[in-house]
Amino acid sequence: MLTNVSNEAPTTESLSYVIALKPQVDIEDAADCLTLAVCATEGLYGRTAVQLDGSWHFDRRLRRCTLDASTDVGRSISRIFTEHLIAQCGRNGFRVERFGIPFMRQEAS
Repeated sequence: MLTNVSNEAPTTESLSYVIALKPQVDIEDAADCLTLAVCATEGLYGRTAVQLDGSWHFDRRLRRCTLDASTDVGRSISRIFTEHLIAQCGRNGFRVERFGIPFMRQEAS
């Protein structure tokens, strides 16, 4: 499971995307697309900014990725990930849902 979840309190300006992968999409290819998106975003903003401002959760079992897009870093990860998915599996390989509600952050244990 690929996860980087912040404990920062959500704001009213939060925006998140849930990308649901269709059955024909290879789950490992999709995970690789997310890894590439995170690496590309690190190239733009630096590792520290991605660690502090980027939040995502990739669930292989549910075949979905939730991305916090309430920061510039998060929006970049979301956009780059989506572009990689389009290149890898086509526009019909996934569905994107946009939520203008706070990103549900998990408490660190």
